[in-house]
Amino acid sequence: AVAAGQAAGIAARLHYSRINEREADRVGMRYLAAAGFDPDGLADALRNMSSLEAGIRLTVPEYLSTHPDPAGRLSAIQAQSPRTPGRKAPADDSAFFRAKAIVTAYFAETGQAERYFDEKTYPGSPATRSLGKGILASRGRRAAEAERCFAEGIRLASQREDKALLEREYGIALYRSGKGADARTHLARALRLDSGDYMADFYLALLDEEEGRHAESAGRFRRVMRFAPEDAEIHELYGLALGRGGDEFGGYLHLAYAAVYAADEAKAQRFLRQLKGMPESEERKKRVAALEDALKQHKAIWDKMKQK
Repeated sequence: AVAAGQAAGIAARLHYSRINEREADRVGMRYLAAAGFDPDGLADALRNMSSLEAGIRLTVPEYLSTHPDPAGRLSAIQAQSPRTPGRKAPADDSAFFRAKAIVTAYFAETGQAERYFDEKTYPGSPATRSLGKGILASRGRRAAEAERCFAEGIRLASQREDKALLEREYGIALYRSGKGADARTHLARALRLDSGDYMADFYLALLDEEEGRHAESAGRFRRVMRFAPEDAEIHELYGLALGRGGDEFGGYLHLAYAAVYAADEAKAQRFLRQLKGMPESEERKKRVAALEDALKQHKAIWDKMKQK
């Protein structure tokens, strides 16, 4: 019932730029920590952004945005912060060029990005240049060119971190061009090189779900949620995977959390009623109570914002 009622239109709601923006935050935090800066400064900046945007959060839920809302990004950053302690500055700038390649390729104006990755003037390594050019080609839907760039980058990469990102982005590009089997190969390689790469896990979860491997998909979405615990889209996809796999209670529970984090009280209440109509156990009662607490806390914030 969960799958049938909620499956329509999921592909249209998969905003790749939002998950990529969280990845830009993650890579940025790694570089800040490696360079000796306090990565919590990024969390402070997003906290300020969240306060400034509070007035429009009710009418523009994260579901409808091509960028993650600051509060959602803040949750992801705070979850990662303990794992990225600051230390002394590194001997080289490879982490910086790696991060800048990703951010520039995904978010800069196309002409500006192409100039940045020009072979004669690019300041980073050949591998990170290939990474950026591959992302840029994929962004422009030039699939064959993207594949050539990523393959070249993997051949040139001498650092494990470069190779992990190249394998991951190669896999994403292949997924977007409909080459699921090849995409899985490169995404799996990326995870072997970097077990904490939640973007690789995210795309593998999408592949698992498309292939009817609901238990595997749910497990991957659960791991992704550790990095984005209040992301409405991830909770929705996780809920759908659980429902399709036969866990109707878990499915409705996470669809309800998705509605809470998308500031959709009516939908959250509807799923809550579904949950309360199911057979009870002590464990289920605790999980429903936790959901009700989350809804209550968010509703208090919504009501305050309405009064402003």
